[in-house]
Parts: sequence; structure tokens; C-alpha cells
Amino acid sequence: MAQRSNIARAFGAQIRVTPPDTGLFLVEGRTRPPGQIIAEFGGQIVLVIPGGNRILALLPGAAYPALLSHRDLRHIGPVSIDQERFAHFMEQSGLAR
Repeated sequence: MAQRSNIARAFGAQIRVTPPDTGLFLVEGRTRPPGQIIAEFGGQIVLVIPGGNRILALLPGAAYPALLSHRDLRHIGPVSIDQERFAHFMEQSGLAR
């Protein structure tokens, strides 16, 4: 349901927020890794983080609102990566190929 602010009404503005087609998200399951949930929403696992129920996943942007209130998830949030810093980390860690 769309809501319009007083300012939007005063100026006759139409504001639409469109989620990205695909985004990188940190997903944490409540009691187990959320791999099955990610698959059900059309996502792809990028990295299973050792020692817990956390996964980095590529997910359709449209899935994010539904996953925010999913009862089996403790947390879901978008992740942004600074490309230069990540490349430097990969090089310094010896993980770059």
C-alpha cells in the first residue's frame, strides 16, 4: 500500500522506490543456516560464514520485504562492498587468483 506525505500531496509528486533486481544480503537463521529459505526465494548462496547460521547470498530485491518478517530469520540486511578495499584485502590475504 502506497502512502503519500503531505509534501508529496502538496506538489502532486509520485514517488516510487524500486528495489534492485538482485542484491547481496547477510542472512541469519534463528536456529539453523537459512540456505533452504534463500533457495525458496530464488537466491544464490555466495558464502556460508563458519561458526553460525549466517550466509551471504544474492537475492532478488523484491524478496527483501518478505524476508524481513520471515519467522525463521533472525536478521537480513543488504551488504555493500567497497571494490577497491575488497581487492586489496584479497591481494593481502593471498586469496586473489
